[in-house]
Formats: sequence, C-alpha cells, structure tokens
Amino acid sequence: MVESRWEDFKMIEHLSGRIDDGWLQLWLVDSVDAESFYDKERPWPERAARHLAYERYLIDELLHALALATRRPSIVRKAVGLSGAYDSARWLDGAREGDACFDWPYWKEMVDAFL
Repeated sequence: MVESRWEDFKMIEHLSGRIDDGWLQLWLVDSVDAESFYDKERPWPERAARHLAYERYLIDELLHALALATRRPSIVRKAVGLSGAYDSARWLDGAREGDACFDWPYWKEMVDAFL
C-alpha cells in the first residue's frame, strides 16, 4: 500500500504542517508492480503490457491533475512528481524492444542531452 510506505518513511509526518496549512495536497497512487515488473512468473511482454495499461490509467485519469499545474499556474503554483527508476529493462529481463522500450528512448535522450 502506497500510504504505508510513505508513512513508514515518515514523509506524511514531515509534510503534515504544509498539508494542514493547505499548502500541499498529496495524491498517492498504488502501483501494479506486483502484477507487472515484479511478477517473474509472467514473460516480459505480459509484464510490459500490464505496465502500459497502468500507464494509460495514470495518463487518462491522474495526469490531468498534474497538467492542470502546468496550464494554470495561478491556481496550482507547484507540483512535484515522484517516481523511481526510468530504465525498466532491469525488470523486463533486459529487454528494450517493443513494449519494453516505452520509456527508455525518452530517458536516454534526456540523459544524453545533459551529458
């Protein structure tokens, strides 16, 4: 559960003053990692497909909230998107082709631009 992980790391406690004062609002979303990246019983194409279905959900349902921050800075002054690893190949048996490269090309372009 996402909330308990954030609570375990005391992030909610650390941010509680800002939350209570109305300066910060958290939207915590459970992942499907156990059904995608970490489900070694499934072949990597199925794991990648499951992650892409989850990604579509995030984009179609949740990302609209983050997009609001970029389009309406007078309403939403700050937004922080936290995530983890950007190269998913380590969870997909090293694969970077087909559905396994859903994020790798963009991440590689960004890294190359800064090096």
